[in-house]
Amino acid sequence: MNVFNVNDLLVCLNESTIKDKVFVSISVDAGFSSNRLSVGEKEVIIGSAAVKVFFNYIKSQVKTKYDFQIDCDVTTNTSSFFWETDSSKYKEEIQNVIDEILTSDIDVNKLMTEKEMTITRFKENYKHLEFRGRMKMLEFTDANKNFNFKEFSNDLLEVDEEKVRLMRETLCFPNSMFLFVHGDGEREVLEQLTIPTHENKDIGKLFEQVQWAFQKDVVLNKASKGNYQMGSIKFERSPTETDLTAEHAVLSMIGEILFEGSHEVNVDPMDVSLNYFKSPIKEYKHDVYSCITEESVEKAKVKINKKLQHLIVNNQKEFVLMAGTFYMNKVDIFDWMQVMTTLEHHQILSFLKERDYKIREGYLNYYKEENRYVV
Repeated sequence: MNVFNVNDLLVCLNESTIKDKVFVSISVDAGFSSNRLSVGEKEVIIGSAAVKVFFNYIKSQVKTKYDFQIDCDVTTNTSSFFWETDSSKYKEEIQNVIDEILTSDIDVNKLMTEKEMTITRFKENYKHLEFRGRMKMLEFTDANKNFNFKEFSNDLLEVDEEKVRLMRETLCFPNSMFLFVHGDGEREVLEQLTIPTHENKDIGKLFEQVQWAFQKDVVLNKASKGNYQMGSIKFERSPTETDLTAEHAVLSMIGEILFEGSHEVNVDPMDVSLNYFKSPIKEYKHDVYSCITEESVEKAKVKINKKLQHLIVNNQKEFVLMAGTFYMNKVDIFDWMQVMTTLEHHQILSFLKERDYKIREGYLNYYKEENRYVV
């Protein structure tokens, strides 16, 4: 692993023996929660959907202008492009994507076309209970980042050129980005990237404080045209950037023990949660402590490390996306992988005690409404 800067852009090169293949992710510290921002002494509002529309636009532009395909992933906290390429053209493709993020002129007509296409896809996805349920659950898991599904839906309709330009000017600059390259790449090649000089800005994301100490479990039961369930264990604590790698490792271990892979872990400075998709949806928060035994942790470590090896060998695109998302959430993926091989049950219990979480649970249940007969 080789970590270095190219004119304020942090680059991580993970060289491997993959002949000629290169896997790339470029992540930006912007997402659905990037709504209210402080810029110096000013407060600006860009809406929660401007990032999504802009990144979808870039994905389309890259395909049209440069004739290669990239994938795009936008979360509440971070946005990433990721793709597979080869050792003969990875530098050129990385340069193309960086230029589109930072400096290329915005084609307003194509931007507005992409907005309409994003709205169309959103409407289609909304028909699916899993999409709707996951987005609704973000109001619980990402409450400290003030995510609101209805507001996001309305903001999507209000995205315009001005909001996208303001978002780009305030959130997209080299030291708010992270480039991760895995495979047959070279530092000397990456150091030749042309990264524009940007004035460092005093940017902050503004959130309304949530008094989570007084909050209780949340249950949403709603009649629908089908059935879908998911749950979440929320680990409430004050915002912090300390020990997030260890925190992610601890929750990953608990998730594997309780849900055997049918789960996802979300850790960032503001919010910590463990989502699960295993039936039955029930109260698990008391099992968080009781499930931690020497035997259960050792079994979970074996399973997790097998999954990690499979990911790195067989799904490198997912691996580079994971690395970029982790970094933006203050989690070092290589330190995390090391911790996952050495973590002991007494260390997990000690960490939980030290964090002193207030643990809450959220339950979401869409159920198929029975036919009603009128006599």
